[in-house]
Amino acid sequence: MTLHPGVLLAIGAGILVCLGLLFWPRRGLISLWKDLHLNTSRTRMEHVLKHLFNAENLHRKTTAKNLCIRVGMGLRKTQALLNRMESNGLIKQDDQGNISLTDEGNSYAIRIVRAHRLWERYLADETGLSGDEWHQKAERLEHTTSPEQVEALAAQLGNPLYDPHGTPIPTVDGVVGPPQGQPATSFAVGEVIVVTHVDKEQDHLYSQIQAEGIVPGMQLRILETSAQRIRFGSQDNEHVLAPVVAARIIAMPLPAEQIEVLSNETLSSLQQGETARVVRFAPTCRGIERRRLMDLGILPGTQVQVTLNGPFGDPKAFLVRQTAIALRKELSNLIFIERTEGAS
Repeated sequence: MTLHPGVLLAIGAGILVCLGLLFWPRRGLISLWKDLHLNTSRTRMEHVLKHLFNAENLHRKTTAKNLCIRVGMGLRKTQALLNRMESNGLIKQDDQGNISLTDEGNSYAIRIVRAHRLWERYLADETGLSGDEWHQKAERLEHTTSPEQVEALAAQLGNPLYDPHGTPIPTVDGVVGPPQGQPATSFAVGEVIVVTHVDKEQDHLYSQIQAEGIVPGMQLRILETSAQRIRFGSQDNEHVLAPVVAARIIAMPLPAEQIEVLSNETLSSLQQGETARVVRFAPTCRGIERRRLMDLGILPGTQVQVTLNGPFGDPKAFLVRQTAIALRKELSNLIFIERTEGAS
C-alpha cells in the first residue's frame, strides 16, 4: 500500500522533531542530560574538596571509605571519582589509602569554602531562615556562584571574618585564621565562657548543640563536668550534653568585669503595667527579626511597658517610645530586660 505524500511528510516532520528534541545543541534532551551529569559530578567533586579541606585543618585523615557517606555513593563509585580527581591533579592518595589535597586542589577547595561561609553569613544576617536552612541553601549556592559573585557578596557584607557559626572565612588570598578559644570541655566548674565557634563538621553532633540553642556569642556557666555529661547554665536555662558533643563547642573564658548577669529576664515575663529597660538581644536574634525590632525602636537602653495582655497572654501590647506595638512571645523571648519602675 502506497502512503499519501502528506502522510509521509508528516512522518518525516515528526522524526525531525524527535531528533531535534534529542540532539539540539545545548537544549536537546541528550545535551541537558549531559549537563545534569556534569553538574552532579562537579558538585560531588566539590563536596569532596570541601570535606578534605576541613579535615586537613582539623588534622584528620580521610579515606575513600570515610567519603562514601559525604558524597552519597558506594565505595566503588567514590573511588572512581577520587581516581578522576587524582588524574586532574586535585588530590593525592598514598599507599594506605589516605587522601590529601594538592596545592591546586587546596586553592579550589578554598574557593568553595569561602563561598559557602559567606552565603551562610548572608543568610543569617539578611534573611529569616533558620540555622538548618542557612547550611542547606549555602550547600546549593556554593556550586553556582562565580568567583566574581563571591567577591561582590563579600564586599556587600563588609568582608566578614567569621560565618554565623564562628568559623573563620578564608580570605580571597586563601588565608584561614584559627577559631578563637578552646573546647568547652576544658573549662572548670564555675567558669563563665563565651561561645566563639560551634563545629558543624559532624551533623549528628551539631544538631544536638543546635537543639539546645547554643550559638556563638552566648555566655555559659560551667555547672558540672563528668565523664558522662557536661552541664551548662545560660540565662534561665540549663543545657546537658555528652562530653563528645560539648567538645564541639569552642569558647573563651570571660574576665569577671565582662560577665553579664545570666539570670536576666526576657520581655515576655513582664505583666500588664510593669516596665523594664532593654538590656540586649539574644544571640539567636539576627537578620530580619533583629532589624524588625530595631525598626520598632526596641534597642538596648529603651524603656518598655506592658499595656495589654492578649488572649492567654500572647501576644502582648507594649508601649515603646510613646508608640504601642504588639509582640508575640517567641519574639519577646529574644529580648533581655532589667525591671524598672514608672511608665516608659
